[in-house]
Amino acid sequence: MKIHQRLIIHFLNLSLFNQNSESISSYTKNDLEEMIKEAKAHKICGLIFNSLVNFLRRDDNLYTDIYKISVIESMSQIRHFEVVRYALKQLTEKGIKIILLKGSHLRTLYPKPEMRTMSDVDILVNPKD
Repeated sequence: MKIHQRLIIHFLNLSLFNQNSESISSYTKNDLEEMIKEAKAHKICGLIFNSLVNFLRRDDNLYTDIYKISVIESMSQIRHFEVVRYALKQLTEKGIKIILLKGSHLRTLYPKPEMRTMSDVDILVNPKD
């Protein structure tokens, strides 16, 4: 496993378990750049940002880059879920019973639910509805 992949795993663990940053084995700025590049590809910048922030200088372009992406991802997820919440409210007000499946339910387990990126919502609906 490459260093940038180990860094992603490290920062994901810190974020998911809401832990403070710990020391990690030596890494270079290039390792961080590669990690952020991979985080962008997997759309997990918002997820790792809080644990990563202590490892970046605030005047560094890497910090600015991941900060902007994280804010955009988080805002997008908050907006997305508000639209979903409205749709679910409309269904339940019409008496349609639903069950949320997979990611939409799992996001409630995250320290900050908006960190869990989603593009769709899986809903189980009774066939008669």
